[in-house]
Amino acid sequence: MSETTLPPMHSDFHRWYREVSVEENRERLQRRWTGLATVIQSLDQNLIENLLRIVFRSKSVTTPEAIQNFRQVFKTADDLFDMEGNDRELEVLSGSVLAVLLEASNDLSAWTAIAVTTSSLNGKRPLQLPMDLVAAAENSIARTAEANRKRPSLRSTHLDAPKLDFAKAKEKLTTIDGAGIGATLDTAAETINGSLLAMVRKVNASIQATETYIAIQDEELNMLWWVLGERSDGVKKAFGSIPEKERPLIFATELANATTFLPGPRSVEGLLTRAGLKSNKTHTIPDVINACNIEWLQTVLLEDSSSPLSQPIQCAIRRRLETQDDTSWISGWAAGCGVDATAAFPALTLGKLFYREQLLSIF
Repeated sequence: MSETTLPPMHSDFHRWYREVSVEENRERLQRRWTGLATVIQSLDQNLIENLLRIVFRSKSVTTPEAIQNFRQVFKTADDLFDMEGNDRELEVLSGSVLAVLLEASNDLSAWTAIAVTTSSLNGKRPLQLPMDLVAAAENSIARTAEANRKRPSLRSTHLDAPKLDFAKAKEKLTTIDGAGIGATLDTAAETINGSLLAMVRKVNASIQATETYIAIQDEELNMLWWVLGERSDGVKKAFGSIPEKERPLIFATELANATTFLPGPRSVEGLLTRAGLKSNKTHTIPDVINACNIEWLQTVLLEDSSSPLSQPIQCAIRRRLETQDDTSWISGWAAGCGVDATAAFPALTLGKLFYREQLLSIF
Protein backbone atom coordinates (compact mmCIF):
# COMPACT_ATOMS: atom_id res chain seq x y z
CA MET A 1 0.00 0.00 0.00
CA SER A 2 1.48 3.32 -0.99
CA GLU A 3 1.51 6.22 1.44
CA THR A 4 -0.79 8.17 -0.89
CA THR A 5 -3.60 5.72 -0.08
CA LEU A 6 -3.11 5.90 3.69
CA PRO A 7 -5.62 7.63 5.92
CA PRO A 8 -4.19 10.77 7.54
CA MET A 9 -2.21 10.16 10.70
CA HIS A 10 -4.30 10.16 13.86
CA SER A 11 -3.91 13.42 15.76
CA ASP A 12 -2.89 11.59 18.94
CA PHE A 13 -0.53 9.08 17.41
CA HIS A 14 2.57 11.20 18.01
CA ARG A 15 1.64 11.46 21.70
CA TRP A 16 1.02 7.74 22.01
CA TYR A 17 4.28 6.84 20.30
CA ARG A 18 6.25 9.27 22.49
CA GLU A 19 5.90 6.58 25.17
CA VAL A 20 8.62 4.58 23.40
CA SER A 21 10.48 7.31 21.50
CA VAL A 22 11.07 10.69 23.12
CA GLU A 23 12.74 12.14 20.03
CA GLU A 24 10.51 13.82 17.43
CA ASN A 25 11.49 11.86 14.34
CA ARG A 26 8.69 12.66 11.89
CA GLU A 27 9.99 10.27 9.25
CA ARG A 28 10.04 7.34 11.67
CA LEU A 29 6.63 8.31 13.00
CA GLN A 30 5.20 8.31 9.47
CA ARG A 31 6.66 4.86 8.79
CA ARG A 32 5.12 3.53 12.01
CA TRP A 33 1.79 5.02 10.96
CA THR A 34 2.13 3.33 7.58
CA GLY A 35 2.52 -0.03 9.33
CA LEU A 36 -0.34 0.69 11.72
CA ALA A 37 -2.71 1.71 8.93
CA THR A 38 -1.81 -1.46 7.04
CA VAL A 39 -2.67 -3.58 10.08
CA ILE A 40 -6.03 -1.84 10.50
CA GLN A 41 -7.03 -2.70 6.94
CA SER A 42 -6.52 -6.43 7.60
CA LEU A 43 -8.06 -6.73 11.06
CA ASP A 44 -10.34 -9.59 12.03
CA GLN A 45 -11.51 -11.03 15.35
CA ASN A 46 -8.54 -13.41 15.66
CA LEU A 47 -6.00 -10.63 15.17
CA ILE A 48 -7.86 -8.39 17.61
CA GLU A 49 -7.73 -11.15 20.21
CA ASN A 50 -3.95 -11.35 19.72
CA LEU A 51 -3.59 -7.58 20.07
CA LEU A 52 -5.58 -7.72 23.30
CA ARG A 53 -3.26 -10.41 24.62
CA ILE A 54 -0.31 -8.12 23.94
CA VAL A 55 -1.73 -5.00 25.60
CA PHE A 56 -3.14 -6.85 28.62
CA ARG A 57 0.06 -8.91 28.96
CA SER A 58 -2.09 -11.98 29.06
CA LYS A 59 -0.93 -15.32 30.41
CA SER A 60 -2.53 -16.85 27.33
CA VAL A 61 0.29 -15.52 25.19
CA THR A 62 0.04 -14.66 21.53
CA THR A 63 1.58 -17.32 19.29
CA PRO A 64 5.14 -16.60 18.08
CA GLU A 65 3.91 -16.80 14.49
CA ALA A 66 1.24 -14.14 15.10
CA ILE A 67 3.80 -11.90 16.82
CA GLN A 68 6.23 -12.27 13.93
CA ASN A 69 3.55 -11.54 11.35
CA PHE A 70 2.56 -8.41 13.27
CA ARG A 71 6.17 -7.27 13.51
CA GLN A 72 6.73 -7.97 9.82
CA VAL A 73 4.09 -5.40 8.81
CA PHE A 74 6.11 -2.68 10.53
CA LYS A 75 9.36 -4.13 9.19
CA THR A 76 7.96 -3.83 5.67
CA ALA A 77 7.11 -0.19 6.31
CA ASP A 78 10.49 0.51 7.91
CA ASP A 79 13.51 -1.72 7.39
CA LEU A 80 15.02 -0.36 10.62
CA PHE A 81 12.17 -1.74 12.73
CA ASP A 82 13.48 -4.33 15.22
CA MET A 83 12.05 -7.84 14.99
CA GLU A 84 12.87 -8.56 18.66
CA GLY A 85 13.73 -6.78 21.88
CA ASN A 86 11.10 -4.04 21.49
CA ASP A 87 8.14 -5.56 23.34
CA ARG A 88 7.10 -2.23 24.85
CA GLU A 89 6.98 -0.60 21.42
CA LEU A 90 4.89 -3.50 20.15
CA GLU A 91 2.55 -3.05 23.11
CA VAL A 92 2.05 0.66 22.38
CA LEU A 93 1.54 0.00 18.66
CA SER A 94 -1.04 -2.69 19.48
CA GLY A 95 -2.87 -0.28 21.75
CA SER A 96 -2.76 2.37 19.04
CA VAL A 97 -4.31 -0.02 16.51
CA LEU A 98 -7.14 -0.80 18.91
CA ALA A 99 -7.64 2.87 19.82
CA VAL A 100 -7.98 3.89 16.16
CA LEU A 101 -10.35 1.00 15.45
CA LEU A 102 -12.56 1.99 18.38
CA GLU A 103 -13.27 5.31 16.68
CA ALA A 104 -14.93 3.54 13.75
CA SER A 105 -18.63 2.69 13.64
CA ASN A 106 -19.03 -0.87 12.40
CA ASP A 107 -19.57 -4.38 13.74
CA LEU A 108 -15.85 -5.09 14.10
CA SER A 109 -15.24 -1.96 16.15
CA ALA A 110 -18.28 -2.77 18.32
CA TRP A 111 -17.02 -6.34 18.84
CA THR A 112 -13.58 -4.96 19.72
CA ALA A 113 -15.03 -2.49 22.21
CA ILE A 114 -16.91 -5.27 23.95
CA ALA A 115 -13.79 -7.47 24.06
CA VAL A 116 -11.74 -4.64 25.58
CA THR A 117 -14.24 -4.18 28.42
CA THR A 118 -14.58 -7.89 29.19
CA SER A 119 -10.79 -8.30 29.11
CA SER A 120 -10.44 -5.41 31.56
CA LEU A 121 -12.80 -7.24 33.91
CA ASN A 122 -14.06 -4.06 35.56
CA GLY A 123 -10.52 -2.79 36.10
CA LYS A 124 -9.19 -5.98 37.67
CA ARG A 125 -6.76 -6.27 34.75
CA PRO A 126 -5.14 -2.83 34.45
CA LEU A 127 -3.53 -1.55 31.26
CA GLN A 128 -0.25 0.33 30.98
CA LEU A 129 -0.83 2.31 27.80
CA PRO A 130 -0.59 5.99 26.85
CA MET A 131 -4.31 5.97 25.99
CA ASP A 132 -7.37 5.05 28.09
CA LEU A 133 -8.47 2.09 26.02
CA VAL A 134 -11.29 1.02 28.35
CA ALA A 135 -12.88 4.47 28.36
CA ALA A 136 -12.57 4.59 24.58
CA ALA A 137 -14.28 1.19 24.38
CA GLU A 138 -17.18 2.29 26.58
CA ASN A 139 -17.58 5.44 24.49
CA SER A 140 -17.55 3.35 21.32
CA ILE A 141 -20.26 1.03 22.66
CA ALA A 142 -22.48 3.97 23.65
CA ARG A 143 -21.91 5.81 20.37
CA THR A 144 -22.58 2.77 18.17
CA ALA A 145 -25.67 1.75 20.14
CA GLU A 146 -27.02 5.28 19.81
CA ALA A 147 -26.26 5.46 16.08
CA ASN A 148 -27.93 2.09 15.43
CA ARG A 149 -31.09 3.27 17.09
CA LYS A 150 -31.39 6.60 15.35
CA ARG A 151 -34.73 6.83 13.57
CA PRO A 152 -34.17 7.05 9.79
CA SER A 153 -35.52 10.21 8.19
CA LEU A 154 -38.30 9.66 5.67
CA ARG A 155 -37.08 12.74 3.85
CA SER A 156 -34.29 10.62 2.44
CA THR A 157 -36.89 8.80 0.31
CA HIS A 158 -38.10 12.00 -1.32
CA LEU A 159 -37.55 11.74 -5.06
CA ASP A 160 -37.26 14.57 -7.49
CA ALA A 161 -38.60 14.09 -10.99
CA PRO A 162 -35.67 12.90 -13.11
CA LYS A 163 -34.45 15.20 -15.86
CA LEU A 164 -33.65 13.11 -18.91
CA ASP A 165 -31.18 14.42 -21.44
CA PHE A 166 -31.37 12.77 -24.86
CA ALA A 167 -28.59 14.83 -26.43
CA LYS A 168 -26.33 11.77 -26.80
CA ALA A 169 -29.20 9.79 -28.27
CA LYS A 170 -29.81 12.47 -30.87
CA GLU A 171 -26.19 12.32 -31.92
CA LYS A 172 -26.71 8.68 -32.88
CA LEU A 173 -29.55 9.54 -35.26
CA THR A 174 -27.36 10.25 -38.24
CA THR A 175 -29.27 8.04 -40.66
CA ILE A 176 -32.96 7.18 -40.88
CA ASP A 177 -32.51 3.44 -41.12
CA GLY A 178 -32.58 0.43 -38.81
CA ALA A 179 -29.02 0.85 -37.62
CA GLY A 180 -29.36 4.56 -36.86
CA ILE A 181 -32.70 4.21 -35.11
CA GLY A 182 -31.43 1.19 -33.15
CA ALA A 183 -28.32 3.06 -31.93
CA THR A 184 -30.48 6.03 -30.95
CA LEU A 185 -32.92 3.90 -28.97
CA ASP A 186 -30.05 2.04 -27.22
CA THR A 187 -28.49 5.32 -26.09
CA ALA A 188 -31.87 6.64 -24.94
CA ALA A 189 -32.42 3.42 -22.98
CA GLU A 190 -29.06 3.86 -21.25
CA THR A 191 -30.06 7.36 -20.20
CA ILE A 192 -33.41 6.18 -18.84
CA ASN A 193 -31.89 3.14 -17.11
CA GLY A 194 -29.28 5.35 -15.43
CA SER A 195 -31.95 7.61 -13.99
CA LEU A 196 -34.09 4.66 -12.88
CA LEU A 197 -31.07 2.95 -11.28
CA ALA A 198 -30.28 6.06 -9.21
CA MET A 199 -33.90 6.18 -8.03
CA VAL A 200 -33.95 2.47 -7.17
CA ARG A 201 -30.72 2.72 -5.18
CA LYS A 202 -32.07 5.64 -3.18
CA VAL A 203 -35.36 3.89 -2.40
CA ASN A 204 -33.64 0.58 -1.56
CA ALA A 205 -31.19 2.31 0.79
CA SER A 206 -34.09 3.95 2.59
CA ILE A 207 -36.01 0.66 2.79
CA GLN A 208 -32.95 -1.12 4.20
CA ALA A 209 -32.42 1.59 6.82
CA THR A 210 -36.09 1.37 7.81
CA GLU A 211 -35.98 -2.44 7.98
CA THR A 212 -32.93 -2.29 10.23
CA TYR A 213 -34.58 0.27 12.48
CA ILE A 214 -37.75 -1.85 12.76
CA ALA A 215 -35.65 -4.94 13.59
CA ILE A 216 -33.84 -2.99 16.32
CA GLN A 217 -37.17 -1.79 17.69
CA ASP A 218 -38.34 -5.42 17.76
CA GLU A 219 -35.18 -6.36 19.65
CA GLU A 220 -35.83 -3.74 22.32
CA LEU A 221 -39.54 -4.60 22.46
CA ASN A 222 -38.72 -8.25 23.13
CA MET A 223 -36.34 -7.19 25.91
CA LEU A 224 -38.99 -4.90 27.36
CA TRP A 225 -41.60 -7.69 27.39
CA TRP A 226 -39.03 -9.93 29.07
CA VAL A 227 -38.32 -7.50 31.89
CA LEU A 228 -41.99 -6.54 32.34
CA GLY A 229 -43.01 -10.21 32.39
CA GLU A 230 -40.52 -10.84 35.21
CA ARG A 231 -40.11 -14.47 34.26
CA SER A 232 -37.07 -16.38 33.07
CA ASP A 233 -37.55 -18.49 29.96
CA GLY A 234 -34.35 -20.43 30.67
CA VAL A 235 -35.05 -21.70 34.18
CA LYS A 236 -38.87 -21.33 34.04
CA LYS A 237 -39.09 -19.24 37.19
CA ALA A 238 -40.29 -15.80 38.17
CA PHE A 239 -37.43 -13.35 38.62
CA GLY A 240 -38.19 -13.01 42.33
CA SER A 241 -37.89 -16.74 42.98
CA ILE A 242 -34.43 -17.05 41.40
CA PRO A 243 -31.69 -16.98 44.07
CA GLU A 244 -29.62 -13.79 43.96
CA LYS A 245 -26.34 -15.54 43.11
CA GLU A 246 -27.90 -17.19 40.04
CA ARG A 247 -29.41 -14.04 38.63
CA PRO A 248 -26.33 -12.39 37.02
CA LEU A 249 -25.63 -15.30 34.67
CA ILE A 250 -29.26 -16.18 33.97
CA PHE A 251 -30.42 -12.64 33.21
CA ALA A 252 -27.32 -11.85 31.16
CA THR A 253 -27.73 -14.98 29.05
CA GLU A 254 -31.37 -14.29 28.26
CA LEU A 255 -30.70 -10.68 27.29
CA ALA A 256 -27.77 -11.75 25.09
CA ASN A 257 -29.98 -14.30 23.32
CA ALA A 258 -32.48 -11.53 22.60
CA THR A 259 -29.79 -9.25 21.11
CA THR A 260 -29.68 -9.10 17.32
CA PHE A 261 -27.40 -6.09 16.72
CA LEU A 262 -24.00 -5.28 18.19
CA PRO A 263 -23.33 -3.87 20.71
CA GLY A 264 -26.87 -4.19 22.06
CA PRO A 265 -29.00 -1.32 23.39
CA ARG A 266 -27.69 1.31 25.77
CA SER A 267 -30.49 0.29 28.14
CA VAL A 268 -28.94 -3.11 28.98
CA GLU A 269 -27.74 -1.95 32.39
CA GLY A 270 -31.17 -0.52 33.14
CA LEU A 271 -32.87 -3.74 32.05
CA LEU A 272 -30.60 -5.83 34.26
CA THR A 273 -31.28 -3.49 37.17
CA ARG A 274 -35.03 -3.67 36.59
CA ALA A 275 -34.79 -7.47 36.44
CA GLY A 276 -33.26 -7.51 39.92
CA LEU A 277 -29.46 -7.17 39.72
CA LYS A 278 -28.19 -4.79 42.39
CA SER A 279 -25.04 -2.72 42.49
CA ASN A 280 -24.77 -3.02 46.28
CA LYS A 281 -24.72 -6.84 46.29
CA THR A 282 -21.31 -8.32 45.53
CA HIS A 283 -20.30 -11.85 44.55
CA THR A 284 -17.21 -13.61 43.29
CA ILE A 285 -17.20 -15.34 39.92
CA PRO A 286 -16.84 -18.82 41.51
CA ASP A 287 -19.78 -18.08 43.82
CA VAL A 288 -22.23 -17.23 41.03
CA ILE A 289 -21.12 -20.18 38.90
CA ASN A 290 -21.30 -22.72 41.73
CA ALA A 291 -24.75 -21.42 42.61
CA CYS A 292 -26.14 -22.27 39.14
CA ASN A 293 -27.59 -25.62 38.19
CA ILE A 294 -25.18 -27.85 36.26
CA GLU A 295 -27.79 -28.72 33.65
CA TRP A 296 -28.47 -25.04 33.01
CA LEU A 297 -24.76 -24.24 32.78
CA GLN A 298 -24.45 -26.84 30.02
CA THR A 299 -26.81 -24.79 27.87
CA VAL A 300 -24.86 -21.56 28.28
CA LEU A 301 -21.64 -22.20 26.36
CA LEU A 302 -22.12 -21.33 22.69
CA GLU A 303 -18.73 -22.39 21.30
CA ASP A 304 -16.28 -25.23 21.76
CA SER A 305 -13.75 -22.95 23.43
CA SER A 306 -13.62 -19.61 25.19
CA SER A 307 -10.93 -16.96 25.42
CA PRO A 308 -9.20 -16.91 28.83
CA LEU A 309 -8.66 -13.18 28.28
CA SER A 310 -11.91 -11.79 26.91
CA GLN A 311 -14.26 -14.51 28.25
CA PRO A 312 -13.01 -15.41 31.74
CA ILE A 313 -16.52 -16.15 33.08
CA GLN A 314 -17.21 -18.55 30.22
CA CYS A 315 -13.86 -20.23 30.91
CA ALA A 316 -14.86 -20.59 34.54
CA ILE A 317 -18.13 -22.27 33.53
CA ARG A 318 -16.22 -24.62 31.24
CA ARG A 319 -13.84 -25.62 34.07
CA ARG A 320 -16.78 -26.09 36.45
CA LEU A 321 -18.45 -28.45 33.99
CA GLU A 322 -15.23 -30.39 33.45
CA THR A 323 -14.65 -31.07 37.15
CA GLN A 324 -18.30 -31.43 38.22
CA ASP A 325 -17.49 -30.06 41.70
CA ASP A 326 -17.44 -26.72 43.47
CA THR A 327 -13.79 -26.33 44.47
CA SER A 328 -11.14 -28.14 42.42
CA TRP A 329 -11.69 -26.06 39.28
CA ILE A 330 -11.17 -22.65 40.85
CA SER A 331 -7.38 -22.47 41.29
CA GLY A 332 -6.62 -23.76 37.79
CA TRP A 333 -9.11 -21.38 36.22
CA ALA A 334 -7.79 -18.39 38.17
CA ALA A 335 -4.18 -19.17 37.22
CA GLY A 336 -4.99 -19.78 33.55
CA CYS A 337 -7.06 -16.61 33.19
CA GLY A 338 -4.95 -14.39 35.40
CA VAL A 339 -7.90 -13.64 37.68
CA ASP A 340 -8.11 -13.25 41.44
CA ALA A 341 -10.70 -15.86 42.38
CA THR A 342 -11.58 -13.96 45.55
CA ALA A 343 -12.29 -10.67 43.76
CA ALA A 344 -15.87 -9.54 44.36
CA PHE A 345 -18.00 -7.73 41.80
CA PRO A 346 -21.38 -6.02 42.10
CA ALA A 347 -24.11 -8.30 40.79
CA LEU A 348 -25.01 -5.71 38.14
CA THR A 349 -21.40 -5.59 36.93
CA LEU A 350 -21.20 -9.38 36.69
CA GLY A 351 -24.41 -9.42 34.68
CA LYS A 352 -23.16 -6.78 32.25
CA LEU A 353 -19.79 -8.50 31.85
CA PHE A 354 -21.34 -11.88 31.14
CA TYR A 355 -23.87 -10.31 28.75
CA ARG A 356 -20.95 -8.92 26.77
CA GLU A 357 -19.01 -12.18 26.91
CA GLN A 358 -22.00 -13.95 25.39
CA LEU A 359 -22.18 -11.38 22.58
CA LEU A 360 -18.55 -12.16 21.70
CA SER A 361 -19.63 -15.75 21.00
CA ILE A 362 -22.92 -14.92 19.28
CA PHE A 363 -21.46 -12.42 16.81
